[in-house]
Amino acid sequence: MASTARGTNPHGTFFIDQFRVTSPGRLEVEGRWDGVQGVDLDECALVLHVEDRVDRVDAETVTRTARSWHAVFLWDGDPAAIHQALLEVDRQLVVEFGAQPSARRRRGLFTRPVASLANHRPEAEPARLDGDLVSLHATLVAAQDKLAEAQDETDAAREAARRARDDAERERMRRQNDAVRLHGALDRLKQVADVELRKERERLDARATEINDMERALTGARAELAGARKQLVAAAQERERVAAEARAQVDAAEGELTAMRAEMEQLEGRNIQLNVLLSDARAEAQRLAEVDVAHAQADTAVNEARSAAQEFRDEAAQAVAELEDVRRTSDELRRAAADADRQVKHLSAELEEARRTTEQSARESERASEYAREAERLREAVDELETALGEARRTGAEATAEAARARDKLAAIRATLSDAGN
Repeated sequence: MASTARGTNPHGTFFIDQFRVTSPGRLEVEGRWDGVQGVDLDECALVLHVEDRVDRVDAETVTRTARSWHAVFLWDGDPAAIHQALLEVDRQLVVEFGAQPSARRRRGLFTRPVASLANHRPEAEPARLDGDLVSLHATLVAAQDKLAEAQDETDAAREAARRARDDAERERMRRQNDAVRLHGALDRLKQVADVELRKERERLDARATEINDMERALTGARAELAGARKQLVAAAQERERVAAEARAQVDAAEGELTAMRAEMEQLEGRNIQLNVLLSDARAEAQRLAEVDVAHAQADTAVNEARSAAQEFRDEAAQAVAELEDVRRTSDELRRAAADADRQVKHLSAELEEARRTTEQSARESERASEYAREAERLREAVDELETALGEARRTGAEATAEAARARDKLAAIRATLSDAGN
């Protein structure tokens, strides 16, 4: 409802907040009534003077509160063609708005006098309104509206500029703070990067040193491997030479053993002959005894014969002893030959083992240190073989000398027997 009257206007005052176009075909009036009594503010209409006609538009909705009044009018005309607008309330009061409505929302109070509709000039005489007070007031109100719009736009621009300055200042401060934080982060990152880079450089330097050491060690290892290979080749050649010499020595030892076996066979044959000769000597001694008995008259000859027979017996006994010695010597020679044969077989086995070891060493040529120890062991084995071969040779030489002595003794016995038979 209307409030009490204020000011000199007997019909009241309308404080307009806005008269504008909110959307195509929609006009809105918003404000506050003061001093208006005895009228229904919900019954209102908008009278629009457009070119050569007048449009009357009833309110679509009216909303009131204790402090505001808001009405919506539906009109599909051109707002720019409106040159005068009147607001009628309950067909009793009228308020003039002046020119066309604003195209934007305004928030500023502008007063409009409320006149009696009965005292208001007819709408059919708009041309004569130009000179009266109401037209001047409407023109002033329109100018005030434009000024208010301009002021609103200026205020909005100033507010926008202030907000823009505030935003720019906040953005500048934010960017400054971001720049400070970024610089601090960059400094920390740079320090961390410098530390990491220094550590990486140290690691790379250490790695490069290790690589250089490894390359030098690899070069030394390659040189040692080349030397070891040369030593292996030389050792293999030396081993082949030693093995060839050992085979030759074994072949020679086998030949000597064959010759010794032949000599032993000859000695055995000569022993048989000596036994035959001894048997013949015994038979001859018996015959001489019979001759001594038969020819007793020849004492001197018999005594001489007896003396000769006794000497012969002594020599025969000595020959028998010597034959026993020869037999023992033959047995020793046989044992020496058997030992030599076993040594030759052992040497052959060791030579075969040396061949296998050589082949295994050739397959394991990469293990230079182990091969060197094996080569040293083989050299010691070859030395032992050479020592054994020397011992065998000495044993063979001793057997040969003993056989020669036995032959000489047998020749002496044979000569004595021959002299005794004669």
